[in-house]
Amino acid sequence: MSDTTEALRAALAAGPTPGPWFEAPGDRWTTSSGAFAQWGEYRISAGGTDSLADGYYRIGAVSNVNDSPINKTNAAYIAAACNAAPSLLAELDALKAERGALRADAERYRKWRAAFTSEHDEPLMLKLANAWDPEDVDAAIDAALKEPTA
Repeated sequence: MSDTTEALRAALAAGPTPGPWFEAPGDRWTTSSGAFAQWGEYRISAGGTDSLADGYYRIGAVSNVNDSPINKTNAAYIAAACNAAPSLLAELDALKAERGALRADAERYRKWRAAFTSEHDEPLMLKLANAWDPEDVDAAIDAALKEPTA
């Protein structure tokens, strides 16, 4: 595992605020001259959209002085990343497991190919000649992979 995924797993294991996370605009008002103003932040919240309900949490904020559009984008990105992290880690784990199974199959094929194209691995070819189902074939090749090579 990379340091990045380990840090993310540790952060999730520590029990962060439950989601879903979302961004919400901060304070807006009209100035005494009638001009629109926004000062404050885009809030990052979790647990529901009703700020008075149980389970609502204000997590943090991205500064939003001068109503900069990038700040709204940053708040939305942080919320989306927090929501996506658990499922992305689960998908990564599943893909790594699949990669391991595919790697084992590739090693079996390379061993079979080497035995088939060589006069030096007659014992494996005899075992394979007597293997009538895929599990027997895999077992014969796996056993040959564990044998020391000359």
